[in-house]
Amino acid sequence: MKAFKIHETALGVTGTGVKITYKLVKTGDVSMADLSIGHTPIDLKKDQDKTDNNVFQSKNDSQYLGLWEGNGILVTAHANGKAGGNWKLTISVNGTPLNDDPIKESTDGNGHLDHNAKHN
Repeated sequence: MKAFKIHETALGVTGTGVKITYKLVKTGDVSMADLSIGHTPIDLKKDQDKTDNNVFQSKNDSQYLGLWEGNGILVTAHANGKAGGNWKLTISVNGTPLNDDPIKESTDGNGHLDHNAKHN
């Protein structure tokens, strides 16, 4: 079995391993510092679209493994941007889109577009 890296936030958390695919689209004035889904860090640099720097998605041959915590999957993002900036994230777990897709964030008064919540 292929090993996968899981974030330290998963220590002590129980759940089921699931396959994750995603697509993230952001406006040009947003800078994504990091993204994790199911406590698994997402390699945004590797997943960046070759023709559009504002699109990131898992490739068909590289699904991520994450942790489903019974009532949802934890999505954490840290991002900064200018007023009017936003990002939109769609996620599939074991090939099924989440019920509350897409997840969206817009720039707050401090220029942040951070997100930390469970989704199902």
